[in-house]
Amino acid sequence: MKNTAIIPATPGYFIVEPVTEGGKIVDAVLIPIIGWFIDCQITHPITLFQTFEDNNYPILTPGNIVFDDSQDTYNSIEDWMTCQNARAQTPTTLFELNGKNQGAA
Repeated sequence: MKNTAIIPATPGYFIVEPVTEGGKIVDAVLIPIIGWFIDCQITHPITLFQTFEDNNYPILTPGNIVFDDSQDTYNSIEDWMTCQNARAQTPTTLFELNGKNQGAA
């Protein structure tokens, strides 16, 4: 039998939904977390509209700290957006790196 529980969330927790324009995060919508669903020691946020079970979402805490799906923490939503936009601009494969070097020559 699965170990599950639902508990109310403390006010001030939000899922951060990025708003993008041209592939860049320009703003964020804050979706209030109203509860937490605990499933076999994994905690998932609950909003008015759904339970997020995939863990691919950043969460804003009452202290203005953002935790993202890679377990990184940021001091504000602005810091999180800046880092996400920088990551999107950083080549992640050797092919991308070679393409950038060839274009610069």
